[in-house]
Amino acid sequence: MRVHVPVRAAAVKGAVLVSVAVLVFLFQVFLCGGYGSRTAAAAIGSKEPGSGQAAADGSKEPGDGEERAAGIPGLGVCLEQAGGIKGLGDGQEQADGSKGLGDGGEQVAGSKGLENGQEADTGEQARDLLEKLGLAEIDDYLQQEDLGQMTFSQLVKELMGGGAQIRFSDFGKKLKNAVFAEYQENRKALIRILTLAIAFSVLLQMTASLHKNYISEIGFLGIYLMIMLLLLRLFVMLTGTVEEFFTKLVDFMRLLQPAFCMSMVFSTGSISAGAYYQLLLLLIYLVDALFAKVLLPVVQVYMVLQLVNHLTEERFSRIAGLLSDSVHWCVKVVMTSLIGLNVVQGLLAPGIDGLKRAASAGAIRAIPGAGQILNSMTEILAGSAMLIKNSVGVAALVVLLMISFLPLVKTAVFLILYRACAAFLEPVADKRFCAACAALGQSAALYLKLMFYAVLLFFLTTAIICAATTLLV
Repeated sequence: MRVHVPVRAAAVKGAVLVSVAVLVFLFQVFLCGGYGSRTAAAAIGSKEPGSGQAAADGSKEPGDGEERAAGIPGLGVCLEQAGGIKGLGDGQEQADGSKGLGDGGEQVAGSKGLENGQEADTGEQARDLLEKLGLAEIDDYLQQEDLGQMTFSQLVKELMGGGAQIRFSDFGKKLKNAVFAEYQENRKALIRILTLAIAFSVLLQMTASLHKNYISEIGFLGIYLMIMLLLLRLFVMLTGTVEEFFTKLVDFMRLLQPAFCMSMVFSTGSISAGAYYQLLLLLIYLVDALFAKVLLPVVQVYMVLQLVNHLTEERFSRIAGLLSDSVHWCVKVVMTSLIGLNVVQGLLAPGIDGLKRAASAGAIRAIPGAGQILNSMTEILAGSAMLIKNSVGVAALVVLLMISFLPLVKTAVFLILYRACAAFLEPVADKRFCAACAALGQSAALYLKLMFYAVLLFFLTTAIICAATTLLV
């Protein structure tokens, strides 16, 4: 047992020395990591070197700080490292801040340059696509029709650039001139009709005391035939104006249809372009075949029957009423059917094209590396095509208004004049003369209705097409 005591004592001493060494190491690390870092931060943050050094030593007197620094090995080194690392961190933060500021400036400048570049690309793409539509035929047609100095392509370009300048004062002058011109054109005929009707009333009163009815009947037949000839001549002039209006309207839509549908191919897709192409063909055919070639002759027959009706004891009044009602029914049926077709096409065809576009856009974005660039180019092209399509549509609406403005005003003035003439003749003249003037006014009202609904069909169809195909973007 005595032999093993020195060995155990030596082991205990070794363990104690190791424990002390570990404690010293931990204490040294604790000072460097905790207290030393705080004092180093205080030293760097101070303005005076002396105070910073004193705070780093952790004492108020220099002597005590030197002894403690000398008594704890590595403390000075830890303090120097702590101050150096802190200074390095501040420098890196400042450098990173300046770097971030530089990056932000570059990003702002880059974003502005990208926006300008996209606008320039959009303008170039729009001009290239506009040249491919072939608007020269429409320009030549409008120059032949004398609708003003502005061409259709120029109007489209102005709309693409932010809107065309439309002077409403010019429309006011045209309206005033049209009203006065129509009045001057019909003034002589109105005076003749009034004079003949009042003269017959005077003649009837003079022959009433003679008890000879055949004199008044012969006088009525002669004066009524003269008034009927005047009314038929006026009606033929009005019919020529209406037929010319329908010819201009149909010719313009035939020229517009290929360019407008081609712009839809670029912007929306082939499905929508094909569907609306067929719809516009159907609309043009109905206006040309039904309105201009069927309903206009129906109105002419109605006018003749109404004039003859008063010579035959009103034997054709039912037939004339049936013809008038048939015009109203046909217009309402065509209007309702085409608006319904427009709505159905706007629900189906653009949705199919939108699905195809979404699938192709997803496939383009999936291309590694170049997907985003190709997708941006595709969006620029689609936006340019959409701008062209809407500009062509709005320009078409403006031209439709220009074509239909004067004929509609002339027909409306004609209607008002002869209805007013019938109302003025009623208390002083024979009722058959009043009925003849009222028949001319009613025929003008039927013409006006056909003209107005024809323009409205083209106007609404073009506007619905632009709205339905724009919702995809």
